Amino acid sequence: MEEAADQEYDFVIGCFKTIPDLNPTPNLLGPLLQKTKSFVLIQNGIGIECDLQRASPKATVISGCAWIDCTLVDNYRTLRHGGLNKLVIGAHLPLSSNGQAKLDGLNEDGEKALRLLCDTFHKGGFEPTETGNIVAERWRKNLWNAAFSTLATLSRADLFQIYAKELWEINHVVVKGLMNEVVSVARAIGITEELLPSSAVDDTIGYAYTQYSDPTKGKPFKPSMLVDLEAGRPMEVEGIVGEVVRQAREVGVAVPRLETAYAGLKILQRRLLNKA
Repeated sequence: MEEAADQEYDFVIGCFKTIPDLNPTPNLLGPLLQKTKSFVLIQNGIGIECDLQRASPKATVISGCAWIDCTLVDNYRTLRHGGLNKLVIGAHLPLSSNGQAKLDGLNEDGEKALRLLCDTFHKGGFEPTETGNIVAERWRKNLWNAAFSTLATLSRADLFQIYAKELWEINHVVVKGLMNEVVSVARAIGITEELLPSSAVDDTIGYAYTQYSDPTKGKPFKPSMLVDLEAGRPMEVEGIVGEVVRQAREVGVAVPRLETAYAGLKILQRRLLNKA
């Protein structure tokens, strides 16, 4: 980072894992915090922007939800892509006076930075999907991660195994229950039905069913959280599950399934962090 901090940048883009229990984002960026007015975080999780906003309160923070069907195979030497390739991006409002994320709207600096970033993507031949409420989109993406990534990691199973006919009856209850708890927390913090419709739960499960219910029509897909566990690397537990549990407690929403998953993942994470 020191070598890269010899000039100013239009954007500093972070595509690294969000693992605040190992190394928070401001610590990773180090001297680059002073070298741009616009940060872009293409990462998983809820509230991933907040520590960066506290460390650099005058900067614009844009974040993106990447929907990419890919998995590492061949002892993690080969990256295999599927058909899904989508990036939803939007700018975060500055933190509120109590240090919490604001849910919607766009300030002038954020709008200018987002426009420049999208124009840059367009010139490179890529079409991102812009959103006026990136916080809601992060909660939508987290439906998948908080359910499928969590269950796959705790069971060491790929998606075909989760959707196996003899197992799906009970797995469906677990997956839908986890997603419904995520939606309940989102509602309690102000994300409306319009921004995150309840139907997103069944839509997410249904899309995964079309991709992973027939093992004869594709290759096994493992969520990145499971891939990290198998490789002995720390996982994105806090952003995907931990932050949802913390926000649930703040607003008084019961999330017993997510708390159980979080407890199991924290035990695994502790072992990984002790080796890191």
